[in-house]
Amino acid sequence: MRRTWRLVSGELAAIYSSPRRRAIESVNVRDSETPPVTIVEEFREIDFGCFEGLTYDEISRRYPETYAEWMTRPTDVTFPGGENFAAMAARVRHAFDSVRLKYSGNTVIVVSHGGVNRIALAAALELSPRRIFRLAQSYGCINVIDYRDDEPLVCAINVTAGPC
Repeated sequence: MRRTWRLVSGELAAIYSSPRRRAIESVNVRDSETPPVTIVEEFREIDFGCFEGLTYDEISRRYPETYAEWMTRPTDVTFPGGENFAAMAARVRHAFDSVRLKYSGNTVIVVSHGGVNRIALAAALELSPRRIFRLAQSYGCINVIDYRDDEPLVCAINVTAGPC
């Protein structure tokens, strides 16, 4: 992650992060000269409900129908005790829009997760939810979306700093 932070240049207006441990660990290796981090619950990954903490094998045994739906139509499934893609997408888009409007014309970093990143990119590219998995999202990657008024310009997708 330190290499990824070295790719970030210019003056930052703000840094936002998911509350999940792996995102917090990622922001904790940033340069001390950066702005403080604001934790935003809406930038968390999808709520897997009863699936949380289980392996794929455990899920397929305990919830065979839901598992099959998840594997074939991932944006249609509602996780038992959790959420579905539409609910996640709505909260993520709302959070991104709020940050974008608050910091219009400034550089902001959001440290989050592959699903969250794909939602932001898909919104900018006007992709159907079923197409989001066409957007590769490697661990520790950088995506850049510039906005001119309300018009997004996707400048970079899935940029990585290479192996650690």
